[in-house]
Amino acid sequence: MDDVASLLKTSIVVGCGLLFSTTWNSIAHPPAAIKRKYVVLPHLTDAWGQIEVQLSTKATTLEDLKVFYGDDLPRFFTLFLENYSETAEAIHFFSDLLPFIQKMALKLIHFFPSRNSLFYLIKRQEDQISLSREEICCLLANAFLCTFPEPEGDEKGFNFDSLLRSSLGSAFNSCLCILNYFRRFQECAPKGQVVFKRQLLIPEKTPDWDTSEKKISKVTIMDTGSIESDESSEFHAIFSDKWLGGGLLHAGGYAQEEMAFILRPESIVSLLLIPTSEDLAENEAIVISGAECFSSYSGFGATFTYTGTLPPENRQIFEPTNSLSINLVCVDALSCTGIFLQFEQASIHRELCKLYTGVYNWREKTDKEEQIYATSHWGCGINGVTFFLVPFFGFFFGFIFGFFLGSFWFFSASP
Repeated sequence: MDDVASLLKTSIVVGCGLLFSTTWNSIAHPPAAIKRKYVVLPHLTDAWGQIEVQLSTKATTLEDLKVFYGDDLPRFFTLFLENYSETAEAIHFFSDLLPFIQKMALKLIHFFPSRNSLFYLIKRQEDQISLSREEICCLLANAFLCTFPEPEGDEKGFNFDSLLRSSLGSAFNSCLCILNYFRRFQECAPKGQVVFKRQLLIPEKTPDWDTSEKKISKVTIMDTGSIESDESSEFHAIFSDKWLGGGLLHAGGYAQEEMAFILRPESIVSLLLIPTSEDLAENEAIVISGAECFSSYSGFGATFTYTGTLPPENRQIFEPTNSLSINLVCVDALSCTGIFLQFEQASIHRELCKLYTGVYNWREKTDKEEQIYATSHWGCGINGVTFFLVPFFGFFFGFIFGFFLGSFWFFSASP
């Protein structure tokens, strides 16, 4: 039994019900003409004159940081200086690193001169943005110094204020990862670009899972290592919230998605490009190509700990033709309200199509016979998927890559 249809028939199917507001067979095609909404950047607001003065102010003490963050200083800086007081780390922060971050933040006008310089990736519309690594560093510097305007309504902001103020140990270590990113960038500015793409799967491209006779390709299951530190695969499945980024910037959790983003800080810019109101539709995935991993770590969730910088030789320069770069495929798992829901045929189809959405058009762009896709525990955290079903998705996904990705890798989400 090595064809997909036969394997599907052996799955546990309990009843059927309406799982989604939009079924996969009735998904609308993307609009013919792209409509764009543009990001309101700090230098395009009335407050920029004052912000510019603040960003030009030299800070040498904890008290001086109030010019950026107000009288109620974020908890991170107090703990950081307590842990590293009178060390080269603290001295370097005020003498070199902070001035560098300020300098990068002030380059907004240079990198994004007009109101049409940066646009959102909006729902149900396939589109992409390519940003240089300097442009990304500029945006992250402004987020770190909290210069972005407050969001409207239920939108979540892009400033790092909540992260810097969090009392969680994992949040403190996340901030250390951010500082390490700026430090590495200052030492040797990386070249290349990062591409952020909102990808849609239209009905004509959706496989018929029940009748397919394609053979399942090879599957390798690994019970050691972690997806976050894997550099050998070209695709990493990031099981995201339908609102990209999860609780990263708002100290709401440190599962696989948050860890993947904080270890590859350039990917955090996707949270600016895809606001809360533009959450993932059922036929959508976000693909981030070329985001570099700067930090090493240990632990998972509440025990997540920054353990140092990765050696420079691990650096990868991303260009569209560079097949060595890693593509983060961000897809949201079905939230299972009951243990049996996940075994329904409609649920399994939904998850397979979600995985497929992030990669189906890559075959058209490469002549390689074999590519490696890394994944971890699909929805086994807050979404409630059982570990029994995880290898089941693995075998199915092996089929997906039977015609363009030769290998499927399964990593544990924690070391």
